[in-house]
Amino acid sequence: AHGWNIVRLDDLYYNLDSTWDAGKSSYSYFLVSEDNFGGHVRGNMNGINYAGEAFYAAYPMSDENYSPEPTASGTCGENLTWALRGSTLNIEGTGAMTDFTSTGQPWKDYKQQIRRVKIADGATSVGDYAFFHCYDLEYVELPDSVQTIGASSFFYCNSLESIDFPASLVTIRDHAFGSCDVLTGVTFPAGL
Repeated sequence: AHGWNIVRLDDLYYNLDSTWDAGKSSYSYFLVSEDNFGGHVRGNMNGINYAGEAFYAAYPMSDENYSPEPTASGTCGENLTWALRGSTLNIEGTGAMTDFTSTGQPWKDYKQQIRRVKIADGATSVGDYAFFHCYDLEYVELPDSVQTIGASSFFYCNSLESIDFPASLVTIRDHAFGSCDVLTGVTFPAGL
């Protein structure tokens, strides 16, 4: 049996095996996804199933190798920026997000990649149509600063199963979660 490590970055886990890369000038087994971790097979060890559903639920593995540089980035509000790293879209800054059209999001060319959205504290809204047709979006983190979720902002997010709304939330606009077929776990703040 051979052991290796997993490392958490941006809420996803990556594989690394320093013994296989030892003494090499480049690294083939450092912060890589399951699919790109050749020669390594998860299994049972000491009664623990490292390939089972419980393991992957506790340690969500990235679908792509880690890259310190974003795949794409830009602005999405007067004082908000976005950056896509792997399958995680991070939004940072302060103020309101732009209200978009159904095809006008700055990350529209990357919708099929987006699995997770993390909006940092300081953002006050999720714009209209922001994540419209992000079919594979599974996880959304909303900060306590968000007060408004725009119209059709999560429409057709068919992989989104649950969402926790912050206590600051005041408004959810029309069809914000329309056609989210598997959305069953919703936590509302007391005042909404």
